[in-house]
Amino acid sequence: MKKGISNLLLLLFFLSACNQQDTASEESEKVSTVSQEKRLTIADLNTRAIAEDSLLETPQPKNRQLIDDYRHFSNFVDSLYKSDPSKIELYIKLKGKELPIRVKNFDSLPDTLEKSYNIYRDTTGTIRYVLESPFNRSGDWLTTFVHYFDEKGETITFVRTSNFLHSDCTDGTAYEVSAYFFDQQQQLISKMYELKDQKGALLSPATCTFKYRKPYHIFQNLDELQKTILIK
Repeated sequence: MKKGISNLLLLLFFLSACNQQDTASEESEKVSTVSQEKRLTIADLNTRAIAEDSLLETPQPKNRQLIDDYRHFSNFVDSLYKSDPSKIELYIKLKGKELPIRVKNFDSLPDTLEKSYNIYRDTTGTIRYVLESPFNRSGDWLTTFVHYFDEKGETITFVRTSNFLHSDCTDGTAYEVSAYFFDQQQQLISKMYELKDQKGALLSPATCTFKYRKPYHIFQNLDELQKTILIK
């Protein structure tokens, strides 16, 4: 895997996956489905209440409308990378430094790079989107964690993407995406998961090795996230 592979590629992969609704295949059937009897909250998810490769589909029309609205917003934000990239603020976090530094681009990065952030603010100056990407020197994996917030700063969507080698289920790079959608009470109303190879063919999680999965935290709101990453 090339070092410095664009975060945009991961986001485009996510968009492609999200827009393929109700896809049926032998491989996708091997992914576990979450019971809807218990409404899971963000707090539940942070205790790993469900497996990474689980799915949850909502039959309720109002929830489907919420998800459509969320996808429309995420499509708009992600389109800015092509249409108006100046609206995406870029930051880097260096080892040994408390505060992230704003930069114009990621073309020349210091050896002490720890992680990077992409941020979008709406016309009121409110942060609505934060992408975090930990840095690794091996180039064997690339992971991003993306929070989308509503106008009040509540988390409405969280997306984890991962490109990685040495999966044992494909010769090249495996592409993994998990997306969580929440209602106004921050209960999980839908979760999608896909795992693909470089050609876009679905892979079965049961046949793969995930050497680079690490615990992650879904922030309930913008205030909680800002207290952690120290970007105002």
